[in-house]
Amino acid sequence: MFRQFSLRPIGMMLAHQQQAHKAIHSRSLVVLSFSSNQTHQQERKFSSIYSLNLAGHNKWSKIKHQKAITDVQKMKIYTKLSREIKTCVQLGGAGADNLRLRLCLEKARKNNVPKHIVDGAIKSGLNEKDAHMEYNSYEGYGAGGVAFLVEALTENKNRTAQQVRTLFSHHKGQLGTSVQWCFEKKGVVNFTIPIAHSKMDSLYDSLFEKVSDIEGVEDLKLEPTENEMEKQFIEVSLFCPHEQVHNVKASLESAKTTIEKALNITITNITCEIGQVPTTFIEVTDAEVAENLQQLIDQLDDHDDVQNVYHNAKFALPDEE
Repeated sequence: MFRQFSLRPIGMMLAHQQQAHKAIHSRSLVVLSFSSNQTHQQERKFSSIYSLNLAGHNKWSKIKHQKAITDVQKMKIYTKLSREIKTCVQLGGAGADNLRLRLCLEKARKNNVPKHIVDGAIKSGLNEKDAHMEYNSYEGYGAGGVAFLVEALTENKNRTAQQVRTLFSHHKGQLGTSVQWCFEKKGVVNFTIPIAHSKMDSLYDSLFEKVSDIEGVEDLKLEPTENEMEKQFIEVSLFCPHEQVHNVKASLESAKTTIEKALNITITNITCEIGQVPTTFIEVTDAEVAENLQQLIDQLDDHDDVQNVYHNAKFALPDEE
């Protein structure tokens, strides 16, 4: 919901994440080390990444379409982020050492939250020292045995838990079963390249070579994207240990000009997030199961208290005509 780390993460409402695995490129980075006797090939392998699942999916289409959103939707996103920024300040202050706040401000920048809203939330957090909101997570299974991790920011955890449980029940799921073992906490650095989708295959190989030099990068994902004007982009995600995400982002920003010149591309909208990445996937081939999952994701995303929704579904349905 929010990526989209998300860890869009709030990006789910701004741009629904596609899930069709044929549209996404991913491979493990290969590191060569040498000894006097032989060459050892060591793989830093990160599981096949079909989706970060920081967001929902848009009918499992092959291309992620950036859709225009209404003013009401924008204000809902702004309100959620404003509450989170305020809480982050209350819990950890407004300094640069507040890592949770830094990530929250990344979300706000990614979602184009106006500066006066961000500044107002920080000021409110500094003036109101007692935090009335708290973070909670909920685990369970959706239709088809798909694992879900839901993160929320709430002032009434019992109310939120009951509402989330009801959503799961209405969509053939069950809340309350531990699924943390299905996910791994990872850092993600995202950026966008305005380029035709037809060039994605060749771009992958050359970009793979360049980003493999950045310390901490474990894997790479490319995803074709279109905006409402049908302009084509490639969204790129670099995966790394979560504690290194800010260093990887800084290294990418330092190498940006060199990479752009070498590959004749433009890199825009560099952001970072921390999210839960699936370590195992459930392939969804049944249309009814997929519909139940999509409705659950959408309704969780729409809940006022829910900040992030992660799941391990890999949608393998035919495209809708």
